[in-house]
Amino acid sequence: MDQFLCRLDEKAAEHRCIPFWSLNDKLEPDVLREQIRQMKSAGIGGFFMHARGGLETEYMSEDWLTCISACIDEAAKQDMDAWAYDENGWPSGFADGVVTAKGWEYWQKWLGVAIVMEDTSKAAPLAPPHRPGKPALPAQPPLTPEHVLGYYRVSDTNAYTRLAQPEPGAYVIYIDYNRYYIDILSKKVVAYFLEVTHDRYFARCGESAGKSWRGFFTDEPQYSSRGLPWSTDFVSVFAARYGYDILAHLPALLMPFGGCEQIRSDYWTLVSEMFTESFGKQVHDWCQAHHLEFTGHMMSEDSLMSQIGATSGVMQFYPYFDMPGMDFLGRRINSPIQPKQVGSVAEQLGRRALTETFALCGWDVSWEELKWIAEWQYVNGINVTCQHLAPYSLRGLRKRDYPPALSIQESWFPVYKHFNDYFSRLGAALSEGHADVRVLMLHPIHSAYVLTQLDRSRLADLDEAFLAATNLLADNHVDFHYGDESVMKQYASVEGNELVVGRCRYQAFVLPKSFNLTRSTFELLERFAANGGSLYALDETVPTMVDGRHDDRLDALMQKAVHLNGAADVVAKLGGYSFLDISENGEQCASVHYQKRLLDDGSVLYFLVNHDNENAHEVFVDFGEGSLTCADLAEMTEHPVSTVGGRAKLHFSPMQSWFFIQKPLPQIEKLSLGDSFTIKSTTLNALTLDFCDYRIDGGEWVENTAIIVLQRLLLERRKPCDIELRLRFRVEAGKIGEMYACIETPELFHLELNGHPLDGTKDCGCYIDQAFHKINILPYIRQGENVLTMSRSFTQKQHVYDILFGENVHETELNKLTYDSELESVYLLGDFDVYSLSGYTYGERKATFTDGPFVIRDKRNTLSRGDFGEQGYRFFSGILTVAQKLTVHKQPNTRYVLSFDKPWAPVFKLFCNGKEVKLFGWADYEIDLTDFLADGENELAFELYASNRNLLGPHHYALGESYSVGPSTFSNIPGWADPPGIDIWKDRYCFVHFGVR
Repeated sequence: MDQFLCRLDEKAAEHRCIPFWSLNDKLEPDVLREQIRQMKSAGIGGFFMHARGGLETEYMSEDWLTCISACIDEAAKQDMDAWAYDENGWPSGFADGVVTAKGWEYWQKWLGVAIVMEDTSKAAPLAPPHRPGKPALPAQPPLTPEHVLGYYRVSDTNAYTRLAQPEPGAYVIYIDYNRYYIDILSKKVVAYFLEVTHDRYFARCGESAGKSWRGFFTDEPQYSSRGLPWSTDFVSVFAARYGYDILAHLPALLMPFGGCEQIRSDYWTLVSEMFTESFGKQVHDWCQAHHLEFTGHMMSEDSLMSQIGATSGVMQFYPYFDMPGMDFLGRRINSPIQPKQVGSVAEQLGRRALTETFALCGWDVSWEELKWIAEWQYVNGINVTCQHLAPYSLRGLRKRDYPPALSIQESWFPVYKHFNDYFSRLGAALSEGHADVRVLMLHPIHSAYVLTQLDRSRLADLDEAFLAATNLLADNHVDFHYGDESVMKQYASVEGNELVVGRCRYQAFVLPKSFNLTRSTFELLERFAANGGSLYALDETVPTMVDGRHDDRLDALMQKAVHLNGAADVVAKLGGYSFLDISENGEQCASVHYQKRLLDDGSVLYFLVNHDNENAHEVFVDFGEGSLTCADLAEMTEHPVSTVGGRAKLHFSPMQSWFFIQKPLPQIEKLSLGDSFTIKSTTLNALTLDFCDYRIDGGEWVENTAIIVLQRLLLERRKPCDIELRLRFRVEAGKIGEMYACIETPELFHLELNGHPLDGTKDCGCYIDQAFHKINILPYIRQGENVLTMSRSFTQKQHVYDILFGENVHETELNKLTYDSELESVYLLGDFDVYSLSGYTYGERKATFTDGPFVIRDKRNTLSRGDFGEQGYRFFSGILTVAQKLTVHKQPNTRYVLSFDKPWAPVFKLFCNGKEVKLFGWADYEIDLTDFLADGENELAFELYASNRNLLGPHHYALGESYSVGPSTFSNIPGWADPPGIDIWKDRYCFVHFGVR
């Protein structure tokens, strides 16, 4: 293991994190270069240069390309990888509107269906369901001749006939479209996207291709989720492929007719091939020809139904990625399906596997929670992280762009390298050797093909069975990969009694509930079974169709399958292939999952993760024969683990991974914390001013309105105005040594404090972000109420109003929206304490509620264990160090161990007598202090790194502390991530705990 640990850092470079670097403001090459150097200092290996909402440098302009060139140049100097993101906003493909400007042939298309009315020139639409939160499309279908594909009579016996002319009561099937996104099934359309995006990048930066410029990231390419996908040349391609006219059979795709499985199979197989070849293969081939790599992730990866709605299946796309990826949102984890899909193909083809993750987690997410989310993915095959998000700026709407900002704006950024070093080593470790997986489970996307129409109830049943099969194997520690039929067609073969996919070899093939196989899979399984390979079935429903056609030969093949009935049967019959016995109270512990890798030198690597974020687990793990050592990849230390008959007893705290078992000690004395702390040091405290009085164009004053609500009110007026704001705050302090107002774009405002003018062009540096400018206000502060007055003109381009309030606007436009005028909260900064004048109540997820108002008072010198927010640090977002005395009378042959509850902070350091003991990002919250302690009085200190949550919010979300935080969570207008039908705003404040418990 010594040699193994030593070479991890050598391999770690390829597995260092590559964050989304949100280029979201007016870009300056010098600032870009400095942020790259800061990323390098934090152990970051590269960056995806991602144009996002707020960008004020024109996308793909000469200024933009100059900035991109500067980033690539600085990446070379820092030995980092620069990656281009291929779009302004997302989803990828429309080139900021350049492609869609080509007209109807280039627009996204899908099948609509309606019923012809008595007036046969009109029809009543039958609108298929679409994703919640997306804008609805027009109710009246476009029944112009060029859009109509056919009229159909449907009989009571579920037969359909195509008509030459419309007649009342008949169905009309037509082409509907979205002018904001592309016909992604068309090679011609995607080729034009490459011409106006990739070719332009290469013309400017090509000399760095394959060097410091590593490649392209593509984000959520998709066909329409509003209906079945269509393309201009679909009819001719279908006829050439299958020898019949798809127009004669369109009702079979849209309605639940029996006996239409062949048509659905043919249709979806062709959609899949056209999609992957037009976008995946074409972009991959372009990148390969230009010495660049291709990475990214697909849309809606988490279920069969969602994949049918956006991509016809994500796994078939992965071979075209040099580093296949996935996307995961929010402070939660899920079933293994998403990471297992990516991890399976990556392991089979010997590639790195990427996750875009951490978006929507909110400002208060801790390192431990980030580690929990990432390790759920790593144990299932991921080994590189793309953190969402590292913003260039937090000005205006940018601070609400699906936080947190995992970058220089965080208090803990100076120690972020510790987190990134850990995951780079973990990623390197999980790419060593090969995974010991000998079970392959069919991915039933081709069974989903034959079920898919507007009535999706049967598809939902298949999805539920697929999820159950996945969890049954994973929770009972039978490790497996998914076998995607398109991937197997390219890369699979039978060698003896093994089924080989790429570099992986499997002895058992498992069928979940399924109906349909492709011909290539059927023939592969026939050879596999004939050679003695083992077939298993987890459901009574086994395939009876090949490519949607009933095939009697499947009966004979399925008779060879051994049916598995429940967890005990799965362990008994599959346990001889890929299994690790992880038991708790005599049963397999479903909360702890693992990955086992066989290394090239004959040693074995085990990675075990507790997915339970609330409960600890005491488990026995049967590692078998051999000496066992525990490695800590964060600290780069190791120690032997005691086993009895190959079994080890391990304790997993919530969210904990790896394991640490000490040698028996003669005596251990447990130490505990006292109740009081002194404040050793602190960065400046803060108070957020997010309510104001306002008046428009010199009119009447309106009192006590949230500034973010006022911003929306002014937008809804859809015309320019002069706006004046009064922000009030109360001071009851006589010992303030410094005090600032932190204001975004202060130079655009006329500013006064208590009647004294403030010069917004003369700031005292920045706070948290380059956009937050500090203005010295101490000379003008008075006891009691203070009033900060801000006035400016408020204007927007007409384009902003068109996007916000126009009809049928697609998310592609909203995702890259940039405002001309923005009103934002003001942050008071200084050496003071902040208190609420009303009481507190409490909710879930560390939530603390209060109505305010807030008052500034003199700093205190001591704090009690508990929430420091209620003791003066309510909006704090910096670094606070607190200490207490600990008296120890040291005895010989005794070890002194401090145990404590996890503090309320994303990350923290523990010091003893002035020496750093450890940086804590996650459990275990127990530490041996013996070598740091003196005999007698000692000092323990906690250096707590606060999040930006209590400073930036969301403060007024009606449901309290959200773990799915998007722009709408900060506002009074619900968005796609919010529960429907509720008022999401409350004037009361919601904070989270910060302190030592």
